[in-house]
Amino acid sequence: MDTETGESLTKEDVVKLLTQLETLIKGAELHPDTKEEVIEDLSAAKKATDKEEPNKQRALDRLTGVAETLEKTSKSVEAGQKIWTTAKPIIVKIATWLGVAAGSHLLGL
Repeated sequence: MDTETGESLTKEDVVKLLTQLETLIKGAELHPDTKEEVIEDLSAAKKATDKEEPNKQRALDRLTGVAETLEKTSKSVEAGQKIWTTAKPIIVKIATWLGVAAGSHLLGL
């Protein structure tokens, strides 16, 4: 199976990826409000995913918020640019697992 498409990811893998993003953000030199907002969204996405029946739509909504915030930050802060470069491939993997169509605005980031 191809790990790039997200097809072979398990729910546990996705939760690990969300945790990885959270760790990345916590260690980033971002504005405290931005950091707090992103961590809150990631935490909610993780909760929505880590259920017996993952709530993929809710997780996707929160992940979209994370992506938009990080992308905005990447345009204004150098540290944000570094974070975005690292976070983007992880977000795309998670989004693919969540079942986002390839043409989605999230994958087009």
